[in-house]
Amino acid sequence: RLTREEKTVYFKFDKYDLTGATKTRLDTVVNALRRSKDVERVDIVGYADEIGTESYNQRLSAKRANAVASYLESRGIHYAEVTDVRALGELAASPRCKDVTSRTRRIACLAPDRRVEVEVVYADDN
Repeated sequence: RLTREEKTVYFKFDKYDLTGATKTRLDTVVNALRRSKDVERVDIVGYADEIGTESYNQRLSAKRANAVASYLESRGIHYAEVTDVRALGELAASPRCKDVTSRTRRIACLAPDRRVEVEVVYADDN
């Protein structure tokens, strides 16, 4: 089973396109899912940092989650009937950068919040 970090992909500021590095990481997830016989569900959860309006960040995190879901599907991962694609926007943003006032530094500090997590639920997790 992959670690949480191995199932997480990160995005550049204000972007939702998949880079080569993102696709490589997702291919690792795809291979692990193909090897596993007890996957019950795959949830894809998108996040955004706190820069921007709440509604904009909600849409951006949804685009990120949908980009990952589409890529997994294009690689043969079809859990469509049980897969949950969620966008949490900035709801789970970390407060660690509150004191960073420089926009450039703040964008860099918030990089971990710009992500999609692929959550795998196994049959024996219940």
